[in-house]
Amino acid sequence: VLFRSTYAGEMQTGIINLWGKGDFTNPTTAIPLYVNGSTMISMPDNSVWLVKLRLIVGQVGSLIDASVSGEYNLHIAQSGGTISLKNVTTIDETPIDITGRFEIDLAISGSTFCPLINLADGASYPYRSINISAQLSYTQYHYE
Repeated sequence: VLFRSTYAGEMQTGIINLWGKGDFTNPTTAIPLYVNGSTMISMPDNSVWLVKLRLIVGQVGSLIDASVSGEYNLHIAQSGGTISLKNVTTIDETPIDITGRFEIDLAISGSTFCPLINLADGASYPYRSINISAQLSYTQYHYE
């Protein structure tokens, strides 16, 4: 959604659907979340985003053996061609039959990024066959 502003893209909001699959083999193994499972998110230079990231995580065995729902706020900025994660706040995290807590970080390549989800403080690694579906909604201010 574009707002009436001084120039196109100065202020806007959007929703990006993401997903990822993998294993939490140890406390430092992260699962990346991509658009369509393979594409990173583009962010314009000289912009700041307030991001709300919502996750549903399922560990699949013969059935869904464990799950976690979570909601997080992220402050992401790009200035001078460098993307940085400024802050992450956990709003809610509800684990069912899994222990630990999620840590959110970013994989960054140029002016693109993808969220990285890591399971910290797990009781019995590895956690295999993890499937994550996510929604990233953002509010942007962009300066030209």
